[in-house]
Amino acid sequence: MNKKILWYFLVGIIGIGLFVFTLFYNIEDSFWNSIAIGFIFSSLVRIYRVFKYKNNEEYARKIIIENNDERNKFLADKAKGIAFYFYIVISSYLIIILRIFEYKEMSTVLAYSICMLVFLYWIIYSVLKRKY
Repeated sequence: MNKKILWYFLVGIIGIGLFVFTLFYNIEDSFWNSIAIGFIFSSLVRIYRVFKYKNNEEYARKIIIENNDERNKFLADKAKGIAFYFYIVISSYLIIILRIFEYKEMSTVLAYSICMLVFLYWIIYSVLKRKY
């Protein structure tokens, strides 16, 4: 737990540093400010959850049951598979549409992301197949 808290503090500090950097150098790009705020907010939420887990036995028991429940694991795996499928299908249609409207760079990046996702799936599947 202490390693998690330390990691979350580090992410929060990185977010604060990034936010201060964008203010100090007057960077008016909302992307970096949003990323910084996201780092800060997510680290605060995670730290709160760790402290609640450590100090509230009922909450800790509930989280342990949720994490070890076979039904939840099955549903999570099923949801990942369906999300993977829909990402591939929707991205494939978007690649065609983007090519029609001559957004070649965007369609190429999207196509490469599909290739990388399928390649990662293949590698992970091969490793898991040997392991189990």
